[in-house]
Amino acid sequence: MSRFPSLLSLLALLLGLGLVACPAPRTGDDDDDATADDDDATADDDDATADDDDATADDDDATADDDDATADDDDATADDDDTTPPPPPEPTITAVDPAIGELSGGTAVSITGSGYLDNTPGVTTVMFGANPAVGCLIASDTTLQCTTPEGDEAAPVTVSVSNANGSDELVDGYTYELIPWLYAADGKTGLDGDFYRIDPADGSAEVVGPVGFSITGLCMRPDGAVFGTESTQSGNQGNARLISIDPETGAGTVIGELFDGTLYHSSTADCTFVGDRLIGWSEFGDDPIEIDPATGAVTVIPNTGVSSSGSGIAMHPDGTLYFVPGRVNGALYIINPDTGVGFEGPTLSGGTYDNINSMAFLGETLYAIDTQDMGSTSSQQVLVTIDVTTGVMTPLGPLPTPIDSLVGNIPFEAPPSR
Repeated sequence: MSRFPSLLSLLALLLGLGLVACPAPRTGDDDDDATADDDDATADDDDATADDDDATADDDDATADDDDATADDDDATADDDDTTPPPPPEPTITAVDPAIGELSGGTAVSITGSGYLDNTPGVTTVMFGANPAVGCLIASDTTLQCTTPEGDEAAPVTVSVSNANGSDELVDGYTYELIPWLYAADGKTGLDGDFYRIDPADGSAEVVGPVGFSITGLCMRPDGAVFGTESTQSGNQGNARLISIDPETGAGTVIGELFDGTLYHSSTADCTFVGDRLIGWSEFGDDPIEIDPATGAVTVIPNTGVSSSGSGIAMHPDGTLYFVPGRVNGALYIINPDTGVGFEGPTLSGGTYDNINSMAFLGETLYAIDTQDMGSTSSQQVLVTIDVTTGVMTPLGPLPTPIDSLVGNIPFEAPPSR
């Protein structure tokens, strides 16, 4: 037998001495208590989780409250935006009446639209093409009253209206046109006279202004410049000078003396332009003359072979130069502007006096002054047209007694030599 007790014997000895305690055996109740404790712990964990969920819910509620506050702020901002007034409406333009007027301007027009008076529009500017209107008056929020400026050409233009609130335009809202009329000037008395506008339909005359000279011939250059010849013919008291005339005011300015180096042509009865050449009719020698528009210097074109007194000369748009020798010979002549040679045409008929004192073409129509010629202050005279083919004159209406010269307002150039 072994000297050492067995392990079991040793363990029994120790137990008997109370030096080793054995755990009590586990029972079913103990297991239940442990399970309950575990359940309590789980419940505590669930409660904690619920608390966390409640906290999360509270956070969500706070977030929702924040969102509601933000929405309230947005609503407040929207309310603030709703109180901001809208910008004032821009002006509009819908019509111009009348929609057609003279190229020279000066036509009174009414402009219809809106936004001209309300909403503090400030300064209003009206443009006809590139040119500002004159003297505009704001009649109401829907009406402007203006005077047209001079146009650049006979054509439609855009009309625009602008003010502090904006602008608007009416394309082709107004059309400039060159309305035909005649100019005339006093020259029978030899004293300072007036410049007129003549209605070609009936001869009615409107004074434009004083010329300051006695004018016996009028002519218009292709660029629209107007010239007059001053004459002492028929006992008049004027001098022999070339005068520049402003057709807007009638005011005359001396250019120079009608002098050919030997003679002063103080009886230059009428004048016209053949292209850029200024051609006059001088009763010194009964010949056409060429006049320098810059100086008044004269070059005689001789050898017409036509006697004259009074006289009228005018170029047709086709380049034909027509001449009537006044009371000496009542026929219509064609003059060669280079040689001065005259060719007699039809005899004049149908007029009141059959005595032509000045002529001018307005387009294709030849107008003339048919004068009684019974003295400078008492002669009666009539505006007539002359048919260049037949010589028949058609009276249109009486003219003021002192008028002694005539020209159309539509310039044209002679075609190339044929």
